[in-house]
Amino acid sequence: MAILRYDITAASVTLWFNKYGDHDHNGKIFILSKYKDILAYLARVQRGQDSSSQDKRSLSEQRESLALKYGLVDKDGFVLDPLRLEAWLPETPAAVKQPHPLIVPLVLRGAVGDTLEIHLENELSEDDEDGPRHVGLHLVGPGGEEAANDGSHVGNNISSLVPPGQTRRYIWKALHEGVYVFHDAGDFRGTEAGTNAHGLFGALVVEPPGSHWSDPETGEPLIDPYSHAVLGTGLYVDVHQRSREDLQGCLKAPFPSSVNPDSLTQEYPNDHASFREFVIFLHDEPEWAAPHRRLESNPCEPEHASQEQLAHQHTTGTLMPISYRAEPMISRERELWRRIKAGEVDPNNIVVNEEQHHSSWMFGDPQTPILKAYLGDPVRIRLVHAGVKET
Repeated sequence: MAILRYDITAASVTLWFNKYGDHDHNGKIFILSKYKDILAYLARVQRGQDSSSQDKRSLSEQRESLALKYGLVDKDGFVLDPLRLEAWLPETPAAVKQPHPLIVPLVLRGAVGDTLEIHLENELSEDDEDGPRHVGLHLVGPGGEEAANDGSHVGNNISSLVPPGQTRRYIWKALHEGVYVFHDAGDFRGTEAGTNAHGLFGALVVEPPGSHWSDPETGEPLIDPYSHAVLGTGLYVDVHQRSREDLQGCLKAPFPSSVNPDSLTQEYPNDHASFREFVIFLHDEPEWAAPHRRLESNPCEPEHASQEQLAHQHTTGTLMPISYRAEPMISRERELWRRIKAGEVDPNNIVVNEEQHHSSWMFGDPQTPILKAYLGDPVRIRLVHAGVKET
């Protein structure tokens, strides 16, 4: 049993739902406070760097410093993972206007019996339509019921909300294994005036007793084994139910194979086997805006509509994101129309009807979650419905 300290921030960001540019300029997220410097870098690049060479040099130095801090380059400046570096620290405004791997719903984790000490800092922008907001961290589940830890202001109870620019501590107990959503109880409105519709939610996942977890890409632990300091989090982790010493000394499980029938007959893994965990959030009907670029019109219709009319038509439907990602059909249609007009696609020699709009051959893999594991890996999917409209 450990005490895990999470320092998190409620921050304002632009949520980019996909590579086509559909977005919410009023996005609001919970994020580990250690990543605030990356949010500041992204905001600076998105605004566009100034023309002076001094400002450009300053931005470049900031990127180099962040790349070293987060282990994306070594002390000599050698890039360790080019794809990860470009994803975390894009260099141009156009590259920033893409879904970012750190801008996802926040997942806090603890093993059964652990105590979570959460320090929430409220940095939501004061230019919000409703002015400065008081924010709360309200756990829908056991372990945080006391008024001081409830993250709300209900009845005659003393408020446990965080005023703008301030920080408050919450204490939660990881009592039962499971998945428990948390959200901002400073604003229960389900409309676009509220915070939930813009992404201010997350989940607490209580893992099996004594477990620990690591990054599925790097293998690095996300909880320091000695100090229990939180090193990171994410939607996807590998959860281990045996000690690190046991894991280092054990043999790997046999790769499932037709020439090894025994490897195919075990329906469920050992009770203490490690497993890959995927946390998936369902979100409903957020505010969203069309891409800030020329929108292609339907080639089957007269081209008399203005860009303003096309932008209005673009967002008349609803968006149902999955973990802050969505690929509405209209965006893929516009990309197809662009390719037809550019002569890149022969409209008389393509798959017809809606099937083409779902094709990774046509559009590349979607930004919505693609769950990756090796054959035979034990997998657990934690499904969270964080919406307040379509429930």
